[in-house]
Amino acid sequence: MHYANTALIPLLTQSVAAAETQLLLTRPYYQSFPLEQLLIFGPIASHVVSGVVLRLYRRRQNAKRYGAFSYKDRKRIPWPKVSATSALGFVLYPMLVVHVIICRITPVEVEGGSSGVGLRYFAHGIAKHPVVTNAAYVAMLAAASWHFVTGAAKYLKLSREYITDGGDFGRLKKRRRGWIIHGVAATVAAVWIAGGLGVVGRSGLGTGWEAKQWDKIYQAVPILGRFM
Repeated sequence: MHYANTALIPLLTQSVAAAETQLLLTRPYYQSFPLEQLLIFGPIASHVVSGVVLRLYRRRQNAKRYGAFSYKDRKRIPWPKVSATSALGFVLYPMLVVHVIICRITPVEVEGGSSGVGLRYFAHGIAKHPVVTNAAYVAMLAAASWHFVTGAAKYLKLSREYITDGGDFGRLKKRRRGWIIHGVAATVAAVWIAGGLGVVGRSGLGTGWEAKQWDKIYQAVPILGRFM
């Protein structure tokens, strides 16, 4: 839903106003209590916690397997390897937290709600510091796209490690599968960047009282607000 509102609709309509209207229509589904907590914050928190717990569990299993029961022995046991998908998730998490602070938490603290925060609020922030914000959002959208696509491929058992064919045919099949997955991820990222930054991000600064309120919100963002 969020991808459609911030990527597909802006790109297809080439209109921030049309995308803003759709965002406002769907906002009650993921920015109201308890749907926001159940559909967004709860799953994200459980996803991150489960990933950390799973690594600790695998570490513990490895220690038992090699008979490392003392602290000194456990230090010699290497930690489980971090996959590219997991690494992207760890990189994405702090960027997502900052995004939530800017677009959800700070508006609530300043205005008591986020009804005035939408795509034009986002565009206003991009226009104030275009180089830094565009670079930051390109990094976040790319990391999110690759994390989502490669994670989904692994969950659906479509990733290359589930290919059991051997020999040259198996290697070629794995290589092609990797190209397909990375191609899908690149497409998802490109569409998101084109719609979110190419259309919405280029709509410029806000005007009047609304822009002053947005400036007030941005300036209240912890740490980063002093630069806005």
